[in-house]
Amino acid sequence: MKASLLAPAPDREDIGVPSPRVGLVRNGIGLTGANLGTFVLINAMGSVLLPTIIADSAGESGKESWYGVVTSAAAVVALFVSMATGILSDRTRSRLGRRAPWVLGGALGVAAAMTLLGLATGPWSILVVWCLVQACVAALQAALGPVIAERVPLHRRGLLSAVSALVTSSAAIGAGFLGAMYVHHPASGFLVLAAFVLTGAVLFVVVAPDHPSRGAAAAATAAREPGPSVWRGLLTVFRVPNLRWTWLGRFLVTLAYQLIQTRMLYLLQDRFGLGLDDAATAVATITASAGLFTVVGLVVSGTLSDRFGRRPFVYFGGVGCAVGFALAVFTGTQGQFTIAWAVVSLSFGAFMGVDAALAADVLPDVQDAARDLSLINTANTLPQTFAPVLGSVILGAAGGAYTVLLVIAVVASFLAVPVTARLKGVR
Repeated sequence: MKASLLAPAPDREDIGVPSPRVGLVRNGIGLTGANLGTFVLINAMGSVLLPTIIADSAGESGKESWYGVVTSAAAVVALFVSMATGILSDRTRSRLGRRAPWVLGGALGVAAAMTLLGLATGPWSILVVWCLVQACVAALQAALGPVIAERVPLHRRGLLSAVSALVTSSAAIGAGFLGAMYVHHPASGFLVLAAFVLTGAVLFVVVAPDHPSRGAAAAATAAREPGPSVWRGLLTVFRVPNLRWTWLGRFLVTLAYQLIQTRMLYLLQDRFGLGLDDAATAVATITASAGLFTVVGLVVSGTLSDRFGRRPFVYFGGVGCAVGFALAVFTGTQGQFTIAWAVVSLSFGAFMGVDAALAADVLPDVQDAARDLSLINTANTLPQTFAPVLGSVILGAAGGAYTVLLVIAVVASFLAVPVTARLKGVR
């Protein structure tokens, strides 16, 4: 007889953590709510509201440079906060467990920082406050990262990984409309977005509670690994082959995607001779249609990987992205490019649908899940942060030839396949 989704997973003492207090459905609802709140904020701010307030404060002549400075600085801050939170939350002792205090604290910090952002008037003040917002979001997300590994049985991780990735994609679509609603009243929009984050965090803590992290288990963990070695462990996880190859595979696919996604507006203008308005409309159309293919890839790969293993879908994601980017090299019309990007989106969705589950599968010690996953997650944040800069360098060296950028994306995507093939003990 199959175990009920409403019941806690079987005892998991074999991997160092007890059975979760609640079943898969409640953990899924809590995790989905918390992720939805944060990703709505991130996408609404990144696509509409943050560029709006920067343009208002820096003017038309300075908005591009200031936007790059603000987002890059905040991404670097978030990177280090995420890693530090991963270490600290693994060793947090509280009645609410290890993760909940950081989820609640991060959400409260986001609410306070978003309120301050509504009062910021110049580029420098926006930079400082936005770094604070991103730091709090990073702390919250770092605490949520290990939940799948700690609370979800192996044969259900693909399903919840797909749901989590699907929430991220859905948030990106809805957040743009939400941001547009408050484009002329951004301070009010900041408060609404903060409310989303707080609601999601409270939902997670109430609906998906964890065991208290005090007592004998906490003492055993502390005795197992003293403080100084924790910080050394942050970098030495790269010595664990499965973690290293998982990180590199994710980095390569994400880098390839971000190199093109972040410059699609300029690529369409260059390749098809479109004006700004027409190119912006084309980007919106291509992104919306490709989003449907991303969702299909997410749902299919996440659910089927629990049955057939992670490798086939990671391979499909890497090869499929490479094929899509290669097709884009030879496109001569906007319609052909739309088809090529649909192939990329389907494949990228398939990759992301199993990515979180794969990361959970290769963890050497679930007691250090947050530390290890926060490091693996830098494979997402580093390309997102530096792809725009790297793209500029490549295009500068290539004389502005976007074909070179697409070829590099082809190679990077395809290399994820032999990298992932080096994983041991993973289906």
